[in-house]
Amino acid sequence: MDDQSRELVHPGPHIDDIISPTTPHRAIYIFDGLIDDSTLQVKRCDGTFWVHMPIPARVWYYICLTGFEGIASLERISVDHALITSLVERWRPETHSFHLPIGEATITLQDAEVLWGLHIDGPPVTGRDTTHSADAWSQLCMELLGFMPARSDIDGGHLKVGCLSAALDRPLLDDGTDDMCRQMVRTYLLVLIGGILFSENSDNKVPLLYFQLLRDLETVGRYSWGSAVLGTLYRSLCDATSPIARNICGPVLLVHVYFSTLYSYILYLSTLYSFICIQL
Repeated sequence: MDDQSRELVHPGPHIDDIISPTTPHRAIYIFDGLIDDSTLQVKRCDGTFWVHMPIPARVWYYICLTGFEGIASLERISVDHALITSLVERWRPETHSFHLPIGEATITLQDAEVLWGLHIDGPPVTGRDTTHSADAWSQLCMELLGFMPARSDIDGGHLKVGCLSAALDRPLLDDGTDDMCRQMVRTYLLVLIGGILFSENSDNKVPLLYFQLLRDLETVGRYSWGSAVLGTLYRSLCDATSPIARNICGPVLLVHVYFSTLYSYILYLSTLYSFICIQL
């Protein structure tokens, strides 16, 4: 191969036609030796949900009605922090995609719908509720969840997940009313939504701003939860590319499920190809 046909490949993490070498990206800082402990910590607080399994049949009916059975039917998955960190280093905020040696890949609305069964049509899940005081949140918890948390358990529109765990410890009796069943459903959903889909940097608190959407369980499944999850995931990945980022939150579990499914599919095709070659 002569010098003119030889392709020069930069050994670093950046691609000049996509991201400038001067862009503050954690991959460049790692390559330059400016970050020592580079592993990101995935923040989630959904452990309360998986401890209280199996879900009572009456509660499961309403969870299916809301469209969250795809997530609720999964077992607790331990996220590989190193895998997520490596993928973040390949994430480009400019294109919202992973730039891998074999090409670009990204998670789409279809993936959110197929892998988790989330609705991607309908009204958007938007807004931020800053109008409620701590007392108002307590009253709302009493109405929608069936218990009133202590004042110390509410912090700026966030509820300690221990309160939800204690509520789920109380079994739903066979003669329990439909309102009691719906309150337990909202408790499960709040752990799923606040602990996995829209988790924040706190390890023990879930946001309460989704209460208004969970009031009527018959309409919960009409919202475009899939698009909200995808937008939150993109933002979380973009934030995690910062050289000073130490944690990553949001629906990062979807990244783990996506690449695990992709790996399984590639392994299946490889096995099938080997079998065909043997037969030939």
